[in-house]
Amino acid sequence: MRNYITTLPVSSCILVPSLQDQYAPKPLQVRTRVVLVRSQHPDPLRDYGWSQLIPDGVIVCDMPTEDHLNMIEEPHVQLLARHLQAHLDAVRG
Repeated sequence: MRNYITTLPVSSCILVPSLQDQYAPKPLQVRTRVVLVRSQHPDPLRDYGWSQLIPDGVIVCDMPTEDHLNMIEEPHVQLLARHLQAHLDAVRG
């Protein structure tokens, strides 16, 4: 079977902007908090812009991992569970 996509001339391609380019998030209109769990690395935007969208605040939890995938592996998953449980308990009062 012939692959027609790769045989089209460039002049016949239609460029469609990605949905990410078209999407503009707006602040939530509900009371909520977000717990952002991230791997430790230097980053000037500590909460990646979430605080602009969440009026009640963003809680940032840094994990001692190389990347976000290591968070769900032993031994880090236990620390992740403790972080999440502490925040769930705080909400329940």
